[in-house]
Amino acid sequence: YFKKSRLAYKLFQSATGSMHFELGFGDGDKVYSQANLVRAMVRPETRDILEIGSGNDTNLKYLAQVFRDKNFYGIDITKSNKVTNLNITTQYGDYHDMSMFEDNSMDIVYAVETMCYATDIQKVLSEIGRILRPSGKVIIFDGYMGKCFTELTPIERKAVNLTDSGMAVNSFRHHQDIEDLFNNFNSGVFKFVP
Repeated sequence: YFKKSRLAYKLFQSATGSMHFELGFGDGDKVYSQANLVRAMVRPETRDILEIGSGNDTNLKYLAQVFRDKNFYGIDITKSNKVTNLNITTQYGDYHDMSMFEDNSMDIVYAVETMCYATDIQKVLSEIGRILRPSGKVIIFDGYMGKCFTELTPIERKAVNLTDSGMAVNSFRHHQDIEDLFNNFNSGVFKFVP
C-alpha cells in the first residue's frame, strides 16, 4: 500500500513525502505538528524515544535534530534495511513483536497514524507496556470514529467503508473502544487523554 501510495502522499498530502497527515495546529510547518506535540513531552531526564510505525522517519529526523543528546529509535515494516545516524537507529520490524527492545528501555513511545493498522492492538499495548520505563509516556496520534458504526447514517457508513478501503485499514475503531483499552489495560499503566 505505502509503496504504491508514495507519490499520492507527496502530491496531495505532504510535500516532504511524509506518510502522515499534516495537522497544522498553527505551529508553522504543519508536517511537524505531531512531532512538536511529542517534543513538548521530552524532559531533561528523557533518554530513549521510540517511534513505532516510523515510515520514512520524518518525525525521528526532526526530533533528533532538536534533541541531539537523546537516543531515537524507529521500527517499521516498510524498512528494507537498518539505518543508523548519530542519535537515530531505525530497523525493520513489526510493532506487534518488539523483542529487539529490552524491558523498561524507553522513556517515550509514540505512534503517528499507525495503530489503526494493528491486527492485535492488545498485543501492541502489551509490548509498549513491557518496554516503557515506569515513568514513561505513550503518545498515539490516530483516527478513530466519534460514533459507533451502527449509529452512522447510510452515507456515513459508506464514507467510512471507502475510507477504510482507501487507507488499507481493516476497520476504524470507535474512540470509546480505544479509551477503554487504554484505561483497562495492564492495571492502569496507560491513561487515555483525548
